[in-house]
Amino acid sequence: MSHESSINRKFKWYLMGLTLLMSLFYTFMCLDYLEKGVDIGIKIHMELAGRDYAERLALNPDAEPPAAPGMSVYSHWQQAPASYQQLFPEEKHKPHTFLFQHQEHEDVFLAFLPYPVSEEKVVYFVRQYAFDQISEVRLKEADELVLFTFPVALAFIFVAVALTYRFGKQFQTSVNDLITWSDQLNVNTLQNKKPNFVFDELNYISAKLHRAFVEIAAALGEKQRFLQFASHELRTPLSLALVNVETIEAKGTPASIEKQFNRIAEATREMTELTTTLLWLSREKEEVPAVSRFAFDELVKDTVERYRYLLEGKDIRLESALETGHVVQSKPVLSMILSNLIANAFKHTSSGSIRIACATGIFSIKNQSKKNHHSSSTEALGFGLGLLLVDQLIAKMGWSCKKKDLCGGKDISLHFHHSQSGSSQMTSPGEPVAGRAKNRRRASL
Repeated sequence: MSHESSINRKFKWYLMGLTLLMSLFYTFMCLDYLEKGVDIGIKIHMELAGRDYAERLALNPDAEPPAAPGMSVYSHWQQAPASYQQLFPEEKHKPHTFLFQHQEHEDVFLAFLPYPVSEEKVVYFVRQYAFDQISEVRLKEADELVLFTFPVALAFIFVAVALTYRFGKQFQTSVNDLITWSDQLNVNTLQNKKPNFVFDELNYISAKLHRAFVEIAAALGEKQRFLQFASHELRTPLSLALVNVETIEAKGTPASIEKQFNRIAEATREMTELTTTLLWLSREKEEVPAVSRFAFDELVKDTVERYRYLLEGKDIRLESALETGHVVQSKPVLSMILSNLIANAFKHTSSGSIRIACATGIFSIKNQSKKNHHSSSTEALGFGLGLLLVDQLIAKMGWSCKKKDLCGGKDISLHFHHSQSGSSQMTSPGEPVAGRAKNRRRASL
C-alpha cells in the first residue's frame, strides 16, 4: 500500500506538529507568566506602601514617607534626580499607572508609580532593584524555576508522541485488517464471520461493503438461475430442430434448397453450442470437464470448415500455420472457445485478412478488415458476446488469453494447459527446427 496519502501518516505528523507547537507555546507562556508575576508582586508591594502612606498622611500631615530598601518617595517630581526625570517624563505620568525601566549598563531595574494620597496631592514612588543585591540562593531558585519548564515541555511532547504512536498503530492495524478483509471478500466468503475493526467508522464501511457484496451475490445468483433456466428451455426446441436437421441430412437434401438448408443446419448447431456453453457456465457446482486425446490441428481445421460459409461473398485472404500433433485436454471446452473466436472473426471481417495458427497449447487468430466500420450494435452482439463467453470459459478453466485491438480487427492468443501423459507431442524433443518446420502447413484453408 502506498504511503503517499496515508491517513495514519498524515495524522501522526499533524498531531506531533500540533504537540510541538503547544509545548513551545506553553513553555514561553510560562516564562512570560513568571516574569509578569514578578512585576505584579512589585506593583502590589508599592501600592501597599502608597496606601499606607496615604492613610498616615490623613492622620498626620507631617508623617514620614515609607522606608524600604531601594525605595525613594518624592512629594514633587522636580525633587527626583535628573536621571529619573529623564527615564520617567511627566507626560507619561498617570495615577496608579506603573512604569518600568531596565538600565542594562548598570544592571538595575527601576519601577515607578505615581500614587494619589489625596484629591490634590500625588506622591511619586521609585523602587530600585539591583541584581547584584539579590542573593545567590534566590537567583538559583529563579534559574531552576525557569529551567524546570523545559523538561516539563519535553515530557509533555514524549507523552503526546507515545500516545499518538499507540493510537496511530491501532488505527493502522484496523485499516490494514479492513484492507485485507476487503481483498478477500467475494461471493464465496460472504458467510464467514465479519471481524471487528475497533472503530465505528471502519465497522460501518465494512458493513456497507459486505451488504454491497451480498446484493451483488444475489444479483449474480438471479442471473445464473436465469441463464440456467433459459438454457434449459432453449435446449428442448433446439434439440428437436437439430434432430430433424440430422434426419433430413441423412435422407439427403434437395439440390434446390441445399444452400439454404446448410445455413439453417449450421445456425441450429451454433445456437445449440451457444446454449450448451451458457448452461455449462451457469452451473452452481464447479465440474472438471472430461479430457481426451485428440489432434488439436484437426479440431482447428474442422471448426474453420464449419464456419467457412460466413466467408462467402467476401474478399478475405485466409492464412494458416497449423502445427500437427495431439493434446490431452477437454475437447468440448476448446471447441466452444474456437467456435466463438473463429466465428466472430469470420463474421466481423468484411474484407481484408485472417490468420490462424496453432501449436502446443497455443492458438492464435488475427483478423484485420480493410474497412473499420463496426457499429456499436454489431460490436455488442458479435465480438462483445463472443469474447465475453470466451473470457468466462477461459477463467473457469484457469487458462490465459491475450487480446490486442487492431485497426479494424483483433489479435487474440490463447494459452491453455495440456497433459503430456499418454499424448504424442507435436514435435519430438530431439527433432531439429528444420524438421519441425516441415510439419507446418502454410496454405489457404
